[in-house]
Amino acid sequence: MTVLLVPGEPGYEAWAAENKGPLILGVTSALTLFTLLFVVARTYSRMLSVGRLAVDDYIVIACIVRASTSHPAMSWNIGT
Repeated sequence: MTVLLVPGEPGYEAWAAENKGPLILGVTSALTLFTLLFVVARTYSRMLSVGRLAVDDYIVIACIVRASTSHPAMSWNIGT
């Protein structure tokens, strides 16, 4: 059973002080964006130097797409 605390109710301030959800969400979002930038740079440099992508490049692209579309906030309802 999930207990939803409303601002002003007893215990809300203690719960809000312990809530690390926004921090975790921010860190994972920032790291996913940082990783996305590196994947884009890798793909761009591979296309310039070799002219085509190899199997490992497609795997990396698939993984970053999967990581970007399956954020914990979407699947675990954090923040709602």
